[in-house]
Amino acid sequence: MGNGNVVVAVQPSPGDDLVELDVIEPDTNHTDAWSHYTVPLADYSGRIVRIVVFTDVEGYRDVIIGGMKVTDGDSDLPNDRFPTGRAWEDGWRCDRFVPFFMSMVRELEYWEALVEARGDIIIRESLLTAPDGLERWEHMYSSSKYDLERYDDTDRMSGFSWSRTSAGGHIEIVGARFVADTSTIMYVPIIVQDGEVDIRGSHLEGDGDLLAIDRSFGDIVGTEFVTRAFVVKQPYRINDEPRVLGTSIRISFNTSKGPLTIEDCIIDGPYQALDLNRAWVELRGCDIDNVRWISIWDHDSEGLGTWAQISAANDVRDTGIYRYFKTHTAIFEMVGLGRPQEGSVYGGFTGVIEWEGMHDDRYNLNNRIISVDPFRIYILMPTFTVDHEDVELSVEEVMVHAWTNWGGAKYVPISTDLRSGTIRMDPLLKGSHNYWDEDTGYKFVQSYGGGPGRATIGMDVDVPHNYTDEYWLVLYVDGEVETILHGRDANDSRWSNYECAFNHTFSIPSGVHALGIELMGIAYGEQEPTQLLNDTRWYYRVSDAGSVVDALDFIQEGKGTVMLDPGLELELERYSPEPSLDDQYHIELLLSEGSSFIMLGEDVPSPNRVAIQASGPGDMTLYDIDVGSLSVTLADVDLDCLEVSCTMGRFTMDGGVHRFMGYEGRNETVLQILHVEDFLMVDSVVSISARWYNTYMSVVDSHARLSNITFGDNGGEGLYASVRGHTTLDISNSTFVGSGLILYPDYMGGSNATVFVSYCVFEGDGAYLWVQDQMYSWTGIPSFLPGSRIQRNRLVGEGAKLVCQRQLMDWILDDNTLKEGAAFYVMYELNFRWAEDANRSGNYYSHLLVDVEIIEISEEVLGHEWERWDSIFVEGTLDPPTVVDPEPVPFIIKGEYYISGFSSMRWTMGFQEIDPTDVAIVVDIPEWEDIIDLIQSQYGNDGTLEN
Repeated sequence: MGNGNVVVAVQPSPGDDLVELDVIEPDTNHTDAWSHYTVPLADYSGRIVRIVVFTDVEGYRDVIIGGMKVTDGDSDLPNDRFPTGRAWEDGWRCDRFVPFFMSMVRELEYWEALVEARGDIIIRESLLTAPDGLERWEHMYSSSKYDLERYDDTDRMSGFSWSRTSAGGHIEIVGARFVADTSTIMYVPIIVQDGEVDIRGSHLEGDGDLLAIDRSFGDIVGTEFVTRAFVVKQPYRINDEPRVLGTSIRISFNTSKGPLTIEDCIIDGPYQALDLNRAWVELRGCDIDNVRWISIWDHDSEGLGTWAQISAANDVRDTGIYRYFKTHTAIFEMVGLGRPQEGSVYGGFTGVIEWEGMHDDRYNLNNRIISVDPFRIYILMPTFTVDHEDVELSVEEVMVHAWTNWGGAKYVPISTDLRSGTIRMDPLLKGSHNYWDEDTGYKFVQSYGGGPGRATIGMDVDVPHNYTDEYWLVLYVDGEVETILHGRDANDSRWSNYECAFNHTFSIPSGVHALGIELMGIAYGEQEPTQLLNDTRWYYRVSDAGSVVDALDFIQEGKGTVMLDPGLELELERYSPEPSLDDQYHIELLLSEGSSFIMLGEDVPSPNRVAIQASGPGDMTLYDIDVGSLSVTLADVDLDCLEVSCTMGRFTMDGGVHRFMGYEGRNETVLQILHVEDFLMVDSVVSISARWYNTYMSVVDSHARLSNITFGDNGGEGLYASVRGHTTLDISNSTFVGSGLILYPDYMGGSNATVFVSYCVFEGDGAYLWVQDQMYSWTGIPSFLPGSRIQRNRLVGEGAKLVCQRQLMDWILDDNTLKEGAAFYVMYELNFRWAEDANRSGNYYSHLLVDVEIIEISEEVLGHEWERWDSIFVEGTLDPPTVVDPEPVPFIIKGEYYISGFSSMRWTMGFQEIDPTDVAIVVDIPEWEDIIDLIQSQYGNDGTLEN
């Protein structure tokens, strides 16, 4: 289908030139319909060749090819959809051509079975192994198509409940008996439905799922299940793991059939050993070891007994996250004003679940046990867990955070005993929810109003979709109307999910006063307004020294905001706040010029959190404080932070002068330094958190100095330090032990920064100093000013590394040394640009680096697999900084675009060698608009083929 010539060619052997077989010319009478063509391959019968199909674009541009396959006369070849072999490894490459099926992702779900049977399959004393190079994909083996594999949704959808497993070259048997006796089955997944299983004395091995049993019973005795690491068979899958985590045995929905007995078996190396979904399983005498994720997931199953009985009858050893994970299904109806009718299209919903003692992991357990649609919350409710350290936990309550675009957000505790119920979703404001302010439902900020007793408040609000544009905000002081603000007069919200922003400055007399906030609106089809929001906030204005004691009680009780008049000092000692539902204690202050707040001698243990917010031209001192979590947000307040220790510290400072001395950050430290005249941190200890980006410093239009700091490894990578605007950042005489520093400009906001890193030591495996300037590689204009220097630093030990962008290497590095195996790497950023005449309705990127040596170096630098290739690394020498630029490097380029009725459409563009030293890499791409027009002319918006 299309309007261009199609060339069919053959590559007889690796490295050979293409031999043209046929040129298919367009049928000018049928340019908008499918045409069928056949090209003979008889001359190459019995040989391994590569078929290459491409367009002859002289005078034409766009062609869509579908239904391409190899046949024997008029008959399909048996198992024609096995993508086997090692084409890339064996050298089957042509410049700018890649395997066709690489861009046909949907096809991968339908690869053929090795055997499909409705009768018995018996394998005795045999070896069965998959063809070399076969890859598997995700396979559904029942008819229902709900996202979570563990829900029995027969009430909501027709057909059987279903499960997923690895497939492709698999054995699938339905309604019959599968027997394996003293046999070895290698890389051939087995799926048994509505039948019987009898496996004895055998060995099953593979890199995905090994055995999936649905509505079936039987015995598995004396058999080994061995899962190997996922091995890539084609370079384009270099960063993939199996879409289905490799499970040794999946068992589902057999409680009415009879038990499946697993006895005296060895299970070694899977992501998950046993996946039980409403199953009846008896397990004894088994050895389960080297499991990467969960050993036994018991969902609404029977026959296993208690964990004490399981562990007594079996040996469950090394496990990545959980040795035992027990769940049941719970479904909760969401109700409330604005709930749409069933069956209506209403997108926008999400959910999160957590409980005390929960272990998260790289396989994202949270996403696998909760799902939210516009009407219901589905939970695989955890009731009992045994973690990898053999710690048992009975889960009595979970916290669920659900959000829909009709009902706002809700954060509610749910007892794990429940299997159903209702959750009322208030028609609040999407995106507005935070855990400690559930009942307000809007974003509220306040600042010093320019004088004693004055406050400026800002409120970002949204209105449910079933409400008109007629809404208004009423503010009351002590019950009397202060002002009425109409939505039509409000400012645009700073937040994309909010309708508008109301701002107002008001005055508070001395003493305690209430600010009432009421949002009113009129729903479609209604005449009378509805109250959408009702909130009260309290203020205590302290205007004389005699009121200080009462103000301290006001803070202790967590009632609201304290406003200090000029010259007054408020000293908070022996802080013992009232208990909070979320273990977070708030101190809110508005400080007039010459006033000060002092907090000292406090010990607030974890998991309690202290959040301080202060605004105005006053001073704040925090001295000799130890707290689990400390959050400090300041606007124009000067801060002295002395001898402060916290497990998690987050400091946002806008304006002012700030000193940190003797600070100890035990896990996470975030510093946001905005428009600050001078920031100084000395003689402190900061641990690098294992959570990404949670040890972070942002310096914007500020002057910041850090000296004599020890940055310790707490499972994390390094301190991320970004600079923006007219900034000076100086880090000196500090030590990074097993952790690093990554220094870069915030390219989103531009930068004219001067940076210094000097006399620092980076020591041990995982220690690094990384300097990067993305905009420099793109524009040729540096973000760091010429006076910047990375100088006189020492990197010591195997695994320590200095990484510098190629463009920065010659001028920013000065007199640094490497010792005892430390290394220097140079980074080349790959900047892709559109051709000058290309239209911009799509996007493209480097999907795969083919050069194995550079892959190994790059992943050595990164410490993990590199998923999207926007840069590569080459090892250099440091004295003086020198590197040999790499030759052009082979990549696969992929493109993507969007059309109505379809999700992102991804298409392989081709094979291209890229010169990493190019400032801009131009990729020759097709005209996307023509492709979009052609597809839309043939497909309806629901994605079905019309012609």
